[in-house]
Amino acid sequence: MDTGCYNSMIPIKRAMISGTPLGMMRKIVIGANVIDTEAYIIDKLNVGSFTMRNVFMFAGTFKGELADTILLGLNVLNNWKYTVNRKESFLDFEENLPDMIPNKAKPYQNYFDKEGKYVYSQSS
Repeated sequence: MDTGCYNSMIPIKRAMISGTPLGMMRKIVIGANVIDTEAYIIDKLNVGSFTMRNVFMFAGTFKGELADTILLGLNVLNNWKYTVNRKESFLDFEENLPDMIPNKAKPYQNYFDKEGKYVYSQSS
């Protein structure tokens, strides 16, 4: 989990197996590296025992220790009320959709644009 990310990201190899490309390209900065990415809708993403469906994520080729890492950004994390317990090494959460999400019927298909505003991916 990386609460410093606005948008969620996934390695392109994983995205190609588990999602549908949207044809939207964007340059993303991760760890001082600029990465070319493409937007995907990931069919299913499990976090612990919780399953999210149709999750908007940017997909690219990450380098170094992030090469096989999924980064959950605020476009996903803002949908949850969560507690991080570092001492006992667990994340406890429940879905808690904020009013500002443009499409609550599909809460994981939203992302942030360059101005930091929510966008429903199917309307872009």
